[in-house]
Amino acid sequence: YMLNKPVDDIIMENGKVVGVKSEGEVVRCKQLICDPSYVPDRVRKAGQVIRIICILSHPIKNTNDANSCQIIIPQNQVNRKSDIYVCMISYA
Repeated sequence: YMLNKPVDDIIMENGKVVGVKSEGEVVRCKQLICDPSYVPDRVRKAGQVIRIICILSHPIKNTNDANSCQIIIPQNQVNRKSDIYVCMISYA
């Protein structure tokens, strides 16, 4: 793990990541997980995640006044590529 350190270079061998150089130190690795901004030439946008937080003063309609619930809206009902997940955690 290399958190909160600047990345000077990503070390590649035969088209694969083998390490990261930071502040003159090279740390070897088998796999690199990083923000796409570190490797803009090697990533492509494949989708988008949309999140929203709504503060309600009442339960969601047709949930039997439940304090908490999860509603899944199937993708084919809304012409989307993915299902929509709604999570309500205690309207109170």
